[in-house]
Parts: sequence; C-alpha cells; structure tokens
Amino acid sequence: HTSAIDKNLNLYGWGVNSNGVLGDNTTSSRNSPVLIDATVSWLNVQAGLNHTLALDYSNSLYAWGLNNAGQLGLSTTLNRFAITPFTSTLISSG
Repeated sequence: HTSAIDKNLNLYGWGVNSNGVLGDNTTSSRNSPVLIDATVSWLNVQAGLNHTLALDYSNSLYAWGLNNAGQLGLSTTLNRFAITPFTSTLISSG
C-alpha cells in the first residue's frame, strides 16, 4: 500500500488494503488514491508492511492496520481499520 499527503495537508491511501492499512475503515483494496482524512493537517505518514503511522501538525501520532502483537502501540491487540490516535502527544526533545 501507499500513503501520501497532498499540498493541502490531506491524507490519501491506495493499494492492497489487507488489515485496514489504508485507514478508510474498510479492507477494500483501492486502485487509485482515496481521501482518508481532511479534518487534520497531516505532517508525515509512513506506510509499513501491514500498518501505517502518521503525525499531524500538533504532534499527535496516529496508527492503523495490523495489530496482532500490539505493534501499533495502542494498548490492545485489535486491528484498526480507521486512523486511530494515540492517547498522548509527542514531546519534542529539541
């Protein structure tokens, strides 16, 4: 799968959507970019093999996709098919 942020800071995803890696609340694969979220100003997104992580401009971290071993860091082992925020905000070390 592929994830991207456009010039308006909207989040898109496309490709194979096993385990909900696109974050569109489905497991349907997409042949072209699908708007995943336009309510948050996205700063960065990283597509892993079976999950996706994203950071917004307020430094909030989000994770979705396969979570069978708790790899999303959300204190559960439930897969997430939609973008799911962490309960805390990252603190810059800078």
